[in-house]
Amino acid sequence: MTTDSEIKAVVHVLTLDHEGKSVEDVAAECIKALRTLEGTAVRQSMGPLVIGEVFRTPVFKNPLIVAWQNSSYTWLVTKDDTYGWITSDPFKNWHYREPARITDAVRTKALTNVDGHQAGDMFIDTHGDTHIVACTCKGGVLFFSERYSAPFAESNDSLKRFYKKVG
Repeated sequence: MTTDSEIKAVVHVLTLDHEGKSVEDVAAECIKALRTLEGTAVRQSMGPLVIGEVFRTPVFKNPLIVAWQNSSYTWLVTKDDTYGWITSDPFKNWHYREPARITDAVRTKALTNVDGHQAGDMFIDTHGDTHIVACTCKGGVLFFSERYSAPFAESNDSLKRFYKKVG
């Protein structure tokens, strides 16, 4: 499928003065313009990741949602995630992204835990350590614990097997 950007790139080349150039030379300029355009398909972003942002990258098939972040970490999830992706921000590959569109209903469903867990819920693990839910996604939660210096994700299945909800 031909995009508007591709058409504009070729039209631009064709409107230039080509006096004395062969048809092959003009065709080569058109191809060069299209290849230059391909390099801009995923643009460098305008800034850091922001909670609620939805974007695509060349690495992930589905759009990613910035679900949670603090000064050191960012949690990214897709619409059907269980664990998501925890990364330190800025992580150089996240700068090469393009905005993606999803409906508010899809975003809300992706960030609403199917088992009803919510941010602020407390759990005790099998070792007696207490963990607080920082954020949720459809199939799991993100914990931030005093014992660990970094957040970690757990699936709803793991919560049922290895944790007890407090309160």
